[in-house]
Amino acid sequence: MNDLLYMLLKKSSLNKLVYKIRRRKCHELITIDAETVSHANELLHSIYDNPQNSCIAENHISDSPRYDLQIIVPAYNVEKYIKECLDSVLMQQTSFSYIVKVINDGSTDETGLILEQYKHISQIQIIHQRNKGFSGARNTGLEHIDARYVMFLDSDDKLMPGAIQKLMEAAQETRADIVEGSSIKFLGPIVTKKFHHTDEKQASTDRLFGFAWGKVYKSAMFAHIKFPEGYWFEDTVCSFVLHPMAKSVSTISHCIYGYRTNLKGISRSYRGKPKVLDSLYVCEQLLKDMKRLNVLTDENWAERIARQFKLNAKRIASLKREDADKALFTVQCHLFREMFTNKKPSALAQALLDGDYKAFKLQTTWL
Repeated sequence: MNDLLYMLLKKSSLNKLVYKIRRRKCHELITIDAETVSHANELLHSIYDNPQNSCIAENHISDSPRYDLQIIVPAYNVEKYIKECLDSVLMQQTSFSYIVKVINDGSTDETGLILEQYKHISQIQIIHQRNKGFSGARNTGLEHIDARYVMFLDSDDKLMPGAIQKLMEAAQETRADIVEGSSIKFLGPIVTKKFHHTDEKQASTDRLFGFAWGKVYKSAMFAHIKFPEGYWFEDTVCSFVLHPMAKSVSTISHCIYGYRTNLKGISRSYRGKPKVLDSLYVCEQLLKDMKRLNVLTDENWAERIARQFKLNAKRIASLKREDADKALFTVQCHLFREMFTNKKPSALAQALLDGDYKAFKLQTTWL
């Protein structure tokens, strides 16, 4: 379905009406057994193979950290934006100490030269490395953590005024594992989207957005965690691993982060490309890692996993291959049944448990 048409229908809520009209007659049960799952995996891997890189790591966390906050900035060919990004940090008025680790990830433009202009500033540490990709750059910043909390700042984005002070005040008061603030998406001078939070000292992890940015994390959370390398959609590690690890979460209403709308970013350019299968593969890998890390989930996580599987299906539908859509559904049904067995109130989760391809597809298309 045309994206513009879908957005118009969604805005008018007509998409929900279409779903209600069609849902009673849309059913197609697929047998989910070892043979069908094996064939499904073979088909998907023939389109694009799984990188199979774990999120498990051994990072060094200082026992006596020198800073309150360590800000990790991966930088690759961002000569247009890196100065605005770093200046947005240096202009912060805060009583908390911080260090900015900028990882120049093999840039081939003027990014490296611009960064050299900041090497005399005590709060900034510049690391030059060969290109390891976005996750690899972030992971370099995680290898040695010398602060109580960690923040991720993308090099084409910026911190909003008061960001560090507000986040760290909340972290100090609540001792939360994760503190997240409100944020905006912008394109030039135009705000294209707002992410709102209320002030909650004890919030549910369901309140957190799935991005790595816009929040601070207790450093201890990264003692054994890194971003899985070689995948698109690497931020899935946040909702699959880091969020369930958190024992306490806080949110603040203050707008702390500005995310630049990138018309050439993965969120816009993945469509129709075989590597979009990373959306499934990174989920598969993280579910394995969760077991190895003894990250506990309960039945309440069924809906979160089901929504992620729905997002995977939306992305992979851009390949316009019905055989790939069915193969994806088969694999995701198998994964879901391994984790959850009880009947679910949501039609989305129930479709995965029943192996009802058309019921799942209907929700993916219209909701």
